[in-house]
Amino acid sequence: WMQFPGERQFSVNVLGSPVAALTAIDLVAAAGYMVAYKIAVPGITVGADGFLNLTFVRAVENPLVSAIEVYSQPSSGVTLPTTTKPTTFTIVTTKITTTIATTSTTTTTPTTTTTTVAATTVASALGPAVLRIDCGAAVPYTDTQGNVWEADELFNFGYVNDIGPDAIIGNTTDPVLYQSHRWGAPEDPDLQYTMPFDQGRYTLVLHFCETYFSNPGERQFSVHVQGQPVDSLTAIDLVTVAGFLIAYKVTVPNVVVGPDGFLNFSLIHLVENPLISAVEVYQQQVVVLPPPSTSEVTVEAETSSVAATTVETTTTTTTT
Repeated sequence: WMQFPGERQFSVNVLGSPVAALTAIDLVAAAGYMVAYKIAVPGITVGADGFLNLTFVRAVENPLVSAIEVYSQPSSGVTLPTTTKPTTFTIVTTKITTTIATTSTTTTTPTTTTTTVAATTVASALGPAVLRIDCGAAVPYTDTQGNVWEADELFNFGYVNDIGPDAIIGNTTDPVLYQSHRWGAPEDPDLQYTMPFDQGRYTLVLHFCETYFSNPGERQFSVHVQGQPVDSLTAIDLVTVAGFLIAYKVTVPNVVVGPDGFLNFSLIHLVENPLISAVEVYQQQVVVLPPPSTSEVTVEAETSSVAATTVETTTTTTTT
């Protein structure tokens, strides 16, 4: 499902303890998209309760598992039976000496192994922007990169706040985008933008800037995309994550537009009124990469010589 590093991360605990190789694992970063990946965890001891359990701990998005194998490991060492010492006994010992002769040979055989990986790797690339909206703006705006942002549109309710062209906004070369915003009032339905697109996958980029409250905790809200909450936009506090009069943006990849042909997001009230400064939507494109080139590895196999060995065997007979 996820195609970019960082979109899904989780950890695995075995018998309640974390596994180093499975701590904050990112499958795309470790293996790739649509690529099988497995981890072996040896030396697990099942105790008196008779259970082996593993727990998947969420970090970013939802953890997953495709298959599980469990192998029994033999115990090491031999436990000798307990015997009762006799009161009287006779020991007869026979010593047998055996000589085992072996032929001493050393062979070095160079071999060449050719490995060809035929599977292709499928990745998703960011395509062109299909929509840009300057929220709260009455006229279109052309940014410093030459991109055109449409005047505010495709919203259901809300009000506009504009702090004026002289306001200084940090962390951006286009302060105009953040000098106005649309906000939703608590008595109205949740502020929502509904944008028509063809079926497919899209990346949504939401821009914010706190222009009124200057202390943490004074404004908090959440964002739902296609009706689902976004982890990085749950109970967001712009002053805490960015600061006062500081531009801030959040990218939401892999948004699926279905047969209804709409991409929508809603801003949910928590503390005071939610706001949005600008919106970008990019179409995602699937790219099929060529397979890796054939690799050749040369291995030299060597057999070791064994000298003649003398083995002494002692046979003990005990009579009580």
